[in-house]
Amino acid sequence: MTTKIEHAPDELATIFEKTHPTLPNIEEEFAQYSSTAEEAIGNTFEYLVLLHARIHGFKAHAELLNTSHKPSTTNSGKDEAAVTAVAKNLELPTIPIPTFNGDI
Repeated sequence: MTTKIEHAPDELATIFEKTHPTLPNIEEEFAQYSSTAEEAIGNTFEYLVLLHARIHGFKAHAELLNTSHKPSTTNSGKDEAAVTAVAKNLELPTIPIPTFNGDI
C-alpha cells in the first residue's frame, strides 16, 4: 500500500507532463518581466528628467519675463528711465475663404 502511495505522485507528474508538454518556464518569464519592467522604469526616468528640465526652463523664462516688465530696483545715483517691454497686438492679414458654387 505504501509503495502504491509513493508511486502515485510520480504517475500524476508523468500524466501532467504528457497533457501539458510546453509549460512556460517561470524563470524565463520572470527574466522577461523583469527586463520589461526595467525598461519601463528607465523610460520613465528619462521622461522625468526631461520634464524637470522643461519646468526649469519655463520657470527661468517666466522669471526673465517678470524682470523685464518691472522697473529696475537698483539705484546707481542717476535718474534713469526704466525700460519696459510692451506687448503689442499682432495684426494678421485676412485670409480669403473660397466659396463653392456647386459645379464640379
